[in-house]
Amino acid sequence: VEVIIMKFSSRFILMIGISQVPFFLLFFFAIESINKVILIISLVLCVVGILAVFYLYRWIHSQIGGDPRDVFTIIKSIADGDLTYQSSDNKKKSGVMAAVSEIVSNLGGITLTLKSAADNLYISANEIASAAKSFSEGANNQASNVEEVASSMEQMMAAIAQNADNAKKTNSIANETALQAEKGGEAVMNMVES
Repeated sequence: VEVIIMKFSSRFILMIGISQVPFFLLFFFAIESINKVILIISLVLCVVGILAVFYLYRWIHSQIGGDPRDVFTIIKSIADGDLTYQSSDNKKKSGVMAAVSEIVSNLGGITLTLKSAADNLYISANEIASAAKSFSEGANNQASNVEEVASSMEQMMAAIAQNADNAKKTNSIANETALQAEKGGEAVMNMVES
């Protein structure tokens, strides 16, 4: 209905001339054209706003490299100590998602290196403990052997002392016997001479 009135009003103004149109009708037509301009500008701004939001979403998404919720989930799992993150998509990563993936990969490598070093340290500690046990057993055996040798040496010293004592007694007896034999020989010689 308004379109018909507008067409009729504009034809009416053209037919009678602008100077003969009452002022309120000109104001009505001015308001209608301003409303159209405002409507067009509003539509253009809405389209520009939607395009800006879409572009901004794509730009943020490309900077993050994925859905922000996925990045949050991955970072939360890393904070909880879970370094087993594996990418579910095979696309080339970019932005924050690529950095997070690299962090996870590097931390996983460091963890494997530390685990390997800990395993090697555990094996070395066991070998050292085994060697220390063998060394201790060997030292105990040697101490036992030294005690046996010391005991044997004491017995030998006692036997040598007894032999030396016996030798002194034998020497003393032999000297006395020799002296007795000499006296007996002199007595025999004195008898033979007499």
